[in-house]
Amino acid sequence: MKDILLAISALTIENADVPYTEEQKDSGWIGFGAATTEEIFLLEQSLGLSLPQDYKDFLALTNGFSAVNDSTEPNFFTGRSGKLPDQHGQRSY
Repeated sequence: MKDILLAISALTIENADVPYTEEQKDSGWIGFGAATTEEIFLLEQSLGLSLPQDYKDFLALTNGFSAVNDSTEPNFFTGRSGKLPDQHGQRSY
């Protein structure tokens, strides 16, 4: 999975018409840092369910990706609060 995410990052940087940081360009990675095991556990507890293992594996690699524009927030994890955004994209903290 990590190889696929690295390939997606590299292609996105190469083909994007948005500015990426020098760090992102140098590393070839537009993803955020990994979610911790504790964060994933807390997310499951707050949602009252168990996430599929492949999704937990994904979160353990990256806690989302850099937004490509101001109207997109492609985070796959709910953030440090463990709360999902409501229908207006607002998070309760």
